[in-house]
Amino acid sequence: MREELNALITLFDKAAALEDTINSLELKIESIENSLNNKISSCSWVVLSQAATQLGLTTSALRQRIKRDQYPQGIVWRQKEAKSTIFINLETVQEYL
Repeated sequence: MREELNALITLFDKAAALEDTINSLELKIESIENSLNNKISSCSWVVLSQAATQLGLTTSALRQRIKRDQYPQGIVWRQKEAKSTIFINLETVQEYL
């Protein structure tokens, strides 16, 4: 009985240590995410999906606005060739929202 109790106490100690480790890792992940978000927001040109996330829009909604010519090409968005990646300038797109 005493051995079982000691084993149970050991398991609880390990669980507490794991919980502390998990909490520490979650804080590190949050810090990394914040750092990445700051870098993305400081970068002028980002891919369409990142811009949509930053602006609170869906990717298709932002793409539709571009197709309807609401945003001038080269100022708010750019694309090297048809069917290639679309980049959005986060600094200027705010003026057109």
